[in-house]
Amino acid sequence: MNVKRLYTPWKIELFYRVKSFLKQKRRCILDPPKKILLCNQGALGDVFLTTCMISPLKKAFSDCHIGMLVAPQSRVAVQGCPGIDTIHELEPWFHLHDSKWTKLRKRLQFRAPEYDYDWVICTFPFYRGVGSSFHNIPNRICFETLGDRIHFNHVIPWEPGYIGEQYERLLKEVGVENPQLQCPWELSNRAEDYVLFHMGSADAAKEFSLSFWQDLYDVYQAEGRKVFFTGSGERQEKLIQKIAPQEYNYCNRLSFPEFLQKVARADHIVSVDTVTVHVAAMLRKRYYALFQKPLDVPLWFPNTEEGACIL
Repeated sequence: MNVKRLYTPWKIELFYRVKSFLKQKRRCILDPPKKILLCNQGALGDVFLTTCMISPLKKAFSDCHIGMLVAPQSRVAVQGCPGIDTIHELEPWFHLHDSKWTKLRKRLQFRAPEYDYDWVICTFPFYRGVGSSFHNIPNRICFETLGDRIHFNHVIPWEPGYIGEQYERLLKEVGVENPQLQCPWELSNRAEDYVLFHMGSADAAKEFSLSFWQDLYDVYQAEGRKVFFTGSGERQEKLIQKIAPQEYNYCNRLSFPEFLQKVARADHIVSVDTVTVHVAAMLRKRYYALFQKPLDVPLWFPNTEEGACIL
């Protein structure tokens, strides 16, 4: 694989900034692609929602080869996913809480792979990613909120609202006539007599207290309802063990497609995690999305008729 050092002198940096500005003003018309790279190095929810762009892209460009670039920890969301021809892994090299010296050291040491595609679509709307890896790709598409948007030449304006709606608007901007997102996995949404609790998240700040879940579980038990728990990681599994019997604890026991199917067949879902909410909203299931921060609601809550937001 060809690599190059990611060290950008100030003159080259200035060149890319001016070039990016001029490209934004022209809003170039994109040539039909033969190969598209979808890039999202976020958590499972972000990556899952990005895979929902595959179906409309395949319909618009039927013979197009689609690759997916994700962080290693999110590979499970794309492994075996219908419509993905190639999977690339790359650890995000900038993190929000890195010091200035850490960022400088990473910039000097990082070697960026080069990808052979006609388009790259970066769907993660914030922070800095690996935009400098994509200079050999003719058409580089991202939202104007992306931290390293200077490396992209087709920048999509950002509008307030649910992230799924932003993705559909992005697809429309690049020429997809029917941009409605679709779950790429074949799932049966025939409801079964159980409720699904998803009490954990990759971001622990999103989580509610154990006593909250215990009280909620007791209410459902008093009504004679069957409640299943899903999640991942040892910490979440131990928390669930404090509430429910082992036979109702599916934490760490499901593959990603099996997890999606568990969501699809639930009578309704109570969740703090976005991937569960995205799936439920897409399948028109009843769901209750729990949020700790009011500012997170407009971006991550689908706001469909079947859903409710709880703060």
